Amino acid sequence: MSNQATTRSTATFGDGSEIPRPRTKERVEPGPGPEISLTLQTARRAECRDRQLWALVVLTLIVIGAGFAVLSTATAGAGTDRRSLPQLILGFATLVTCLNIYLGQERRTLRETRAELLEQFIRSERALAHSLIDPLTGLFNRRYFDYLAVREAKRADRGDGCFSVVVIDVDNLKTINDRFGHPEGDRFLQQVADLLKATFRQTDTIARYGGDEFLILMPATRHATSHAAMNRLLKAVDAWNRANPAPRVPMSLSWGTAGYGAHGTVDEVVAIADRRMYEHKNRRLAVV
Repeated sequence: MSNQATTRSTATFGDGSEIPRPRTKERVEPGPGPEISLTLQTARRAECRDRQLWALVVLTLIVIGAGFAVLSTATAGAGTDRRSLPQLILGFATLVTCLNIYLGQERRTLRETRAELLEQFIRSERALAHSLIDPLTGLFNRRYFDYLAVREAKRADRGDGCFSVVVIDVDNLKTINDRFGHPEGDRFLQQVADLLKATFRQTDTIARYGGDEFLILMPATRHATSHAAMNRLLKAVDAWNRANPAPRVPMSLSWGTAGYGAHGTVDEVVAIADRRMYEHKNRRLAVV
């Protein structure tokens, strides 16, 4: 987020009340963890061994060339004692054999290091994915949403960009948990996640906030346009309820949206969308 955005005064709503800060911890952008650091160290070791191996190959070629030159000189030289020639050839062959044995060991070590590097890379990729994915729904988690929202805000601050944030709450998850048990509540959340993925664009980022709340970041989308996506979602919810009649608890969602650019920081945008979601929920409960 830009310095300008972080130094803005605290925003207030029309009634003068202060915008609440969202229920978040300090944002930490995903960075290299221990697995990734270990992978980088292994990569450096492999690169160093690779250079050493090539240096030894060059040294072996030089030794072989020098040996042939010495042998040629010993064979052609009239004053050279030919009785020492067998010892010279034996010493040269021994040296070449030792170098080949050492090179073979280094090649095996290098192959093992590269295999270890690949294994560590796979483990680090899995660890990074697990740190950003909600295990129940398969959606992104709040940590990734925070990282992406800050990145989108920086992009919007550099130009005339915008994005919208949608906060969605599952109204009746507690009822489902109480009547049918938490495993059924988990399956219900997975079905809600499937509807969200089927409704929103591939460019939109859907994250599980935790519990029964979801966040959607819609890049290059203004506040008014986000309402069209919510209308599609509500139609999908109605279709799901018709396909899953009683005794199942009907699916019901409360939601609120806010646009970055019309409001100050990312935290303020999320807080406004969160407040609008609760206002929407209270209006629906008052009607019922």
